[in-house]
Amino acid sequence: MVPTPAPAAWGPSLLRRAELAYEGAVSDPGSYSSRTRLLIEECRRAGDHEAHVVALHALGWIEHLLVGNHAARQRLDVAVRLAQRHGIHHRLPELLASRAAVNQELGRMTAAHADLDRALTWAARYGAAEDAGTWSRIAHQQAVLRHNQGDLAQAQQLYRTLLDRPGCPASVHAKAGNNLGHLLAMCGHAEEGLGFVDAALAEAQALGAGLAAAVAQTRAWVLMQLGRLPESMHAFEDAEKRFAEAGLPTADFSLEYADALVDLRLVREAAEVTQRAVGDLERLGAPLVSAEARLRRARLSMLAGEPAQALAQIDTAVAALRRQRRPTWVAGALVTRAELVMELDAATGEDLRTIRRAARTLERWQMTSAVEAHLVAGRLAVRLDRGSVARQSWARAHDLARTRPVLVRLRGQLAAASAAELDGAPREVLRHARRGLDDLARHRAALPSMELRALASGHGEELGVLGLRALVPSAPPAQVLTWLERTRAAAMVLVDPPPAPELQQDLATLRGLEMDLREARRTAARESQELLARVRTLEGRIRRAAWSSLSPTAAGSARLPDVGALRAGLDGAALVEFAVLDGTLLAVVMGPRRTRMVRLGSYRDVAVEREALRFSVRRLGRGGSAARASLRSAMFVVDRLRELLIRPLGVAPDAPVVVVPARGLHGVPWSALHDAPVSVAPSAAVWLRTRAEARLPLGAGLAGDGRSAVGDVVLVAGPDLPGALAEVTRLRETHRAARGPGGARVMLPPASTVPAVIEALSSARLAHLACHGYLRTDNPTFSSFQLSDGPLTVQELAASHRLVHRVVLAACRSGAQVTYAGEEVLGFVSAFLARGTAGMVASTVPVPDGESVPLMTALHERIAAGDTLAVALSAARARLGTSARDFADRPVDFMAWFAYTAYGAA
Repeated sequence: MVPTPAPAAWGPSLLRRAELAYEGAVSDPGSYSSRTRLLIEECRRAGDHEAHVVALHALGWIEHLLVGNHAARQRLDVAVRLAQRHGIHHRLPELLASRAAVNQELGRMTAAHADLDRALTWAARYGAAEDAGTWSRIAHQQAVLRHNQGDLAQAQQLYRTLLDRPGCPASVHAKAGNNLGHLLAMCGHAEEGLGFVDAALAEAQALGAGLAAAVAQTRAWVLMQLGRLPESMHAFEDAEKRFAEAGLPTADFSLEYADALVDLRLVREAAEVTQRAVGDLERLGAPLVSAEARLRRARLSMLAGEPAQALAQIDTAVAALRRQRRPTWVAGALVTRAELVMELDAATGEDLRTIRRAARTLERWQMTSAVEAHLVAGRLAVRLDRGSVARQSWARAHDLARTRPVLVRLRGQLAAASAAELDGAPREVLRHARRGLDDLARHRAALPSMELRALASGHGEELGVLGLRALVPSAPPAQVLTWLERTRAAAMVLVDPPPAPELQQDLATLRGLEMDLREARRTAARESQELLARVRTLEGRIRRAAWSSLSPTAAGSARLPDVGALRAGLDGAALVEFAVLDGTLLAVVMGPRRTRMVRLGSYRDVAVEREALRFSVRRLGRGGSAARASLRSAMFVVDRLRELLIRPLGVAPDAPVVVVPARGLHGVPWSALHDAPVSVAPSAAVWLRTRAEARLPLGAGLAGDGRSAVGDVVLVAGPDLPGALAEVTRLRETHRAARGPGGARVMLPPASTVPAVIEALSSARLAHLACHGYLRTDNPTFSSFQLSDGPLTVQELAASHRLVHRVVLAACRSGAQVTYAGEEVLGFVSAFLARGTAGMVASTVPVPDGESVPLMTALHERIAAGDTLAVALSAARARLGTSARDFADRPVDFMAWFAYTAYGAA
């Protein structure tokens, strides 16, 4: 296919120049806009009516592609009137077909149909119907109109006819292939669709930047439907660059990108992208896509936990979509509305009838979204005590999902498991839940970052709950434990690939910007909005680069831990794995000889005490006159948590314990709740892996003599912390006394830089970091330690080749984790453990600078003597006091006593 000539090649004829302008407008509108405006004026002055009509057609199409549809409609109206007035009737078919496309974008579907009917009439009257180019352009607009209104079968037939027709213009052929690929992916045939889109992209790249950008966008979306997520995110990046280079608006691109972000469970990011797109579309005047954008915004409001706001938004979207006569879009919107009325506890029988009709509509038009519609219909039916209707809806959802992409199949398994629970068939519940979670595991394994894998586990949260609910009444506790492990910390089984060189450069630039931002805060005592915006932009780029990087590699076995191997690894210690089911807190306790399940009561009681402790600790950290009252309150809450979480378990007071918290319990000060050594892990499987890496009996030393090789202890102090300098200096003396003059490598400011510390962490057996720590709950991959040249982020740690064998993080909230649906956590602890660290000590609360020195000194003395971190921490805490009441006059020591927790087995 021959490329469109560049503007420089235009000849002297006004008509030919106008025709070339139209051909260029179709494939690369950004390059032809200003020259076409000049050409219109030239045609008007010359009195060349046909050239004037064609040039107006070209500019109208350019404005349409640049989402200026109101201006495009006016321009094409003028062109149609001129053609009729001056008898240029052979130009009318294509003019009317173009105006039909503009009317579609304006949501004027009746006018679009009328324009296409008139286009066919004029084509027949003046012989244009015999012209392959004219017929193809009209047929393509008919297909697009059918596509937008949900008549996918008719649209598909027209697209295939266009692709097979000899003489179809290159630009129409490429667009038909692109649209057919998109349609097939919508109907669950993404593999076939990708073949059409790839062929269309090859054609489009020879025609112009604008058309190639649009096809590249479709390709990214289809890859997402296939579950090829790293490729998809990379393709979206490529499409975004193409849009920028072509000078095209990105609102439509942003909506499909937001769909991809929702599939990745990046809801906040998707909402930001969608909100910008809604604003752009309403400003530009594109009612067709604006209605779609408002529907997406309503769904995102629902996912963000704002049902009342979402309901108002969805009603607005439904009204607009109905005016546009788009039944499949209306049906999809009604599914969301049904979810909202359920959440607001306002569902009625009429809502059930409505969503069942919507589900049938989506199924009739072969939409993949029919699966979700039937799933939601079943849930609403159960709410209304219509069990037979629920079973029918869920059975249909399961059947329709069988051959669909992985996330849709997962929803089908959820429907089948829900039906089995309704029928009182726990074995069937487990069968479907296992299949769904197995599918999810394969999906998760393709994701290139720990963040995405942690988020993806949320897709299986409901299946995990259904399985647990089926097991708890009668299954052996060991089987319950195995099920819990299926839904715990699965993101840590795989390790992220090392960052690409350009990403390393971006991370270094980010450190520089953070240092500039800190300096601006210090000197101006306020936030620099310009610097902050640059930091957030760069963070976004770094995250997106991680989303589209290479596939991860295994950090250990993905198989569930064998109960016998787990008990042998515990070596006499007790494992306690917590879970929350329907508001009740449960614990599975594995002892040396048997495994038990204990019901601990309401989770809400624990949550109330946990929040009370956070409040007391914040007041305690401020010191002053309120410190003693805060200390008494904190001591009371610690005792209360011990009563709620530990004493009912029946574990001997002197027995070491390994704790696997449930979501919401990761911030509990576990070491303060039990008198013997306590080790915490995100899952039993992760703990067992650290046990294998440690290769030690619990409580034994690192080697036969309990000592590490000289020089493999690293002590790091961060900037602006006098107490950290004193702490590291004291610990150097501790290791020198235990191991001789070369007992430890010390890294002080300004030498304690990020590259130097990462290098040291990759080879050391033991490291101690005393520095500021910052938890980013909005974006945990950018939680950081402050080193001499800027922040060391979780993002960088997660991309390191291998980290230190054991580490003590004497930084504020270094043990705090951001939790995700599906029992996943993300923070420093997960980053270190996933990268080969076998043992950690970290703080879950802020500790004032320098106030941990007595505890840390005692801790390192026991480490140097050969203890595991859990044993060493227990001994160090005992030196400060044996219970909360020992600190009545020492609030600062109490902070250090209860703040630190050991993680892993080493």
